[in-house]
Amino acid sequence: MSQSLCSTCRSINFRKYSYESRFRAIRLGSWRGISNRDGCLFCSLVRDAILSNEHRPSSKSIIKLSNRKSWKCCTSFNEYHGIRRWDYSNEFDLQAYASKTNTLSRYQFDLYWESYSGERTHVYLRPLRPGPFFGRIVDRDHADLALCKRWLDVCDEYHSGPMEQCIGKKTSRRFLQDCLRLIDVKNMVIVRSSSSRTEYVALTYVWGEDKLKRERPLGWEMPRTLSAAVCTDEYGVETIDLPKELPRTVRDAIAVTRSLEYGYLWVDSLCIIQDDKQDQDLQIGMMDEIYSNATLTIAAGSGLHADWGLPGISRRRRYAQRSEIVDGVELAVEFPSFEELNSGTSLVWNTRGWTLQEKMLSKRLLLFTDFQVYFRCPNSVCAEDIVMEAGALSTTIKRRQNPFAWGASRLEEPALLDQVGDFLTLENWKLTDKNWKLAFLPNYVALISEYTRRTFSFSQDRLKAIYGVLRTLDPSERAFPGGLPRAWLAETLLWQPRDDSKYAIDTKTIGMPTWSWAAWSLSEGCVWSEYARPDAISGSEPLTTIHVQGDGGSANSYCVWTSYKTLFGSKKTTADSLSKNARQLLKSSGTMLSFVTSICIIRIGEATYEQNISDDALQTYYLMDSERYRVGKIWTCDRVARSRRDHQFIALSSRKTGIAIKDAVADMHIPKYIDGNGGSKNSPATNWRAINVMLVDWKGDVAFRVAVGQVISTAWNEETTKLVYLG
Repeated sequence: MSQSLCSTCRSINFRKYSYESRFRAIRLGSWRGISNRDGCLFCSLVRDAILSNEHRPSSKSIIKLSNRKSWKCCTSFNEYHGIRRWDYSNEFDLQAYASKTNTLSRYQFDLYWESYSGERTHVYLRPLRPGPFFGRIVDRDHADLALCKRWLDVCDEYHSGPMEQCIGKKTSRRFLQDCLRLIDVKNMVIVRSSSSRTEYVALTYVWGEDKLKRERPLGWEMPRTLSAAVCTDEYGVETIDLPKELPRTVRDAIAVTRSLEYGYLWVDSLCIIQDDKQDQDLQIGMMDEIYSNATLTIAAGSGLHADWGLPGISRRRRYAQRSEIVDGVELAVEFPSFEELNSGTSLVWNTRGWTLQEKMLSKRLLLFTDFQVYFRCPNSVCAEDIVMEAGALSTTIKRRQNPFAWGASRLEEPALLDQVGDFLTLENWKLTDKNWKLAFLPNYVALISEYTRRTFSFSQDRLKAIYGVLRTLDPSERAFPGGLPRAWLAETLLWQPRDDSKYAIDTKTIGMPTWSWAAWSLSEGCVWSEYARPDAISGSEPLTTIHVQGDGGSANSYCVWTSYKTLFGSKKTTADSLSKNARQLLKSSGTMLSFVTSICIIRIGEATYEQNISDDALQTYYLMDSERYRVGKIWTCDRVARSRRDHQFIALSSRKTGIAIKDAVADMHIPKYIDGNGGSKNSPATNWRAINVMLVDWKGDVAFRVAVGQVISTAWNEETTKLVYLG
């Protein structure tokens, strides 16, 4: 065996490093050297491990070998809790499980290298041995459904307490009992749900009709339920026969549902009458109820279309588990973690707009991929390739309740126990945690930042496909005009595309105002660069009225009650006071804002730094006054910056700090203060007052968003005010 290892690898005690910490890393050599090293079993395994990672080292990168506690390598967090995401993880449960099973000192082999920026990339090799936190053999051809059933049983047994309940009470009894259709997987027929307590499995998958039609015979259509298939007997009982030919993903989901001993399955294409608009609107409007009340959701993570099938069920998984016996220790290359796939774009399912709310609102998720099957419930994450299905949950006061759950309860003031835990563990006592009202904004930002990166077959679905999740954030009526939260409208109007991303107004989106992210095509999604700063918005913003196009052509108006100061006027507008032009444009945009605010003419100067990017990609430009002195910044693209010399800006709100424009304001515009010697000095940027501004185009008396920026208040003319309709 020693002859199958190179001289470097022969010096490594592989068995020892499965159980003992390695303080100093072993230098295996440069990536180029390892790539060219033939005949060494371990170097071959190292090559395969690194090539399986999306990040590759440079030829000169030094590959190092260390080890890390195995239970720590299994830690996952929930990225949808914004700036508090690290607080919501399974860390404490895994540690408690490792302590209980005496496996705290089991290690994984850690391969890592550093980039030019100093950032480390890690790849793990897992010892394949029995017991917790060691690796497990993954069958490439067959998903281990018996293991999946065990995950569900562990969840049922250990996650059923009053505070840690993964499957809670049904949230909409009337809808579930009267309107929900389900596939009876035993009798292979679609029936109405007989009770609000009926257990059912839901399927989330990609339809992919365009790809599907290219692969199937000419004239083939995606099987779906139509009105003509609905049969009602003399007692009013409705049944629907399944289509003779089902897409392979649906067939596989039925097989998995049976294997896991459930009786019913919900599939959108079959359980919604596709040619009945009334039924479609009802069911789509209740998607949050459907997925949040499902006992389990099966996710076809790797499917390109509905006939793709589930890997490990009807099709072979694309990736095989690479392993090797090295010096008596069998090591396997890790598959991507659930966290990595959950927040990445390698799965087509994870790039589609409709699937985000299906993923987030599902209490228990069984994710089928070309690597393996993963399981996630509100309290745990499991995978086929490593033993980490912990039993009882940790009882430490520092643990968050249901760390992987998504729901309105996350946004409320936490329980006293959690507040005490924050106080006792000072590292968790963040500034934003002190003001629990700020919990909403980071969660909304984390959600929409990912959502706007996803793709749609029909761009007009952008608001429909996120409605269910938004309703968990705030179920009240009129809570999200244009997809922006009414309670945080001043802050969320300041969204901008990600740096270097292409963006343009989407002409296909009907009923979307330009101030909403939903009206734009954003190649990399949108962000709020300073949303977490508690002093980002000072409370100075105009008294804003929201106008919504109602049924029958009427316009409904309601006010966002905010504070306002001298920068803004206080006139409230109503539907009756809308101008003729504004009323006409409201019919097409669906939602409009109106407020009295100040308007300034400002020039756009040169880019803050040179970039070789597209004319339609976002970058930062200086804003200039009439004398060409710098007064702030704007986030826009070269095409807009070069369109004309002078631009019209409207004031949206103000900030208590000018940190974001610290290097973009000429000395003459910086506020001064008198020091102790009577001299004049520049105030620090933290004391500047900055105006959040929007560059607009006008159609008559209605303004339309082009871009947003910031201007130092000393350079802003507050005298010219006007009633602005923002459409």
